[in-house]
Amino acid sequence: MGTAALVEKRRLSVVEARGGTMRSTTLPISASFYFHIGIREAFMLSGELDFFTNNAPNGMKAITTALYLTSTSFGMFFSTILVTIISNYSGCNDGHNWLPPSINKCRLDNFYCFLALLTLIDLGFYIVCALRYRPNSTEIVPEMNGVINTPPREENV
Repeated sequence: MGTAALVEKRRLSVVEARGGTMRSTTLPISASFYFHIGIREAFMLSGELDFFTNNAPNGMKAITTALYLTSTSFGMFFSTILVTIISNYSGCNDGHNWLPPSINKCRLDNFYCFLALLTLIDLGFYIVCALRYRPNSTEIVPEMNGVINTPPREENV
């Protein structure tokens, strides 16, 4: 998000230098950010689902899958509330609205900086939780029905 803020700040300076119009590079720049965010979300969400299903007791796999979907939906709900709040209050007191309909008149750089700040705070929470996390067991050994789990003996010749 920090890189997105810097690129958007540069894009806005080019728009201002050209008299407020610039259409040719807006879509490729925005599309590249959304592509990278989509790839990041795909890896993060699949890792989160893997964590929930691998660390749950056998009888609770369905509940942890529901918890995974619930946490994802709360995240989307929170992002909708965040965009609504920023849209309503960023243009107050004769300031520039961060998210107006025209991309050349908005302040997406401020929005991206705010998202970068939230991501840093989230990273801090993640580090604290990762340091305090202890796995359920150190060794995961699958149980096989009717098979003895002893290593083969070496034969002396």
